[in-house]
Amino acid sequence: MQGFSPSRNTPQAAAIYNHLRDTRSDPAEKFIRDAACKARTGRTPGSYSGITIHFIGREDLIANKHALGRKKDLADLEALGEG
Repeated sequence: MQGFSPSRNTPQAAAIYNHLRDTRSDPAEKFIRDAACKARTGRTPGSYSGITIHFIGREDLIANKHALGRKKDLADLEALGEG
């Protein structure tokens, strides 16, 4: 449901979205949903071309880089002083 925002749609659409979101039983989807909720709470507001946007918070960024473990992520961690 990428790009769907229940707050901008009808109450019925929001109810359907919430039902689908909350009743999915795939453990991977739950993990991703929980990680996204955690990242959302730790986000950092900023501005890009005069538009307010949110960036992933430093703590979540570092955790994600550790979890992925790619060469680039490890280099990024080193540059952040977290390697």
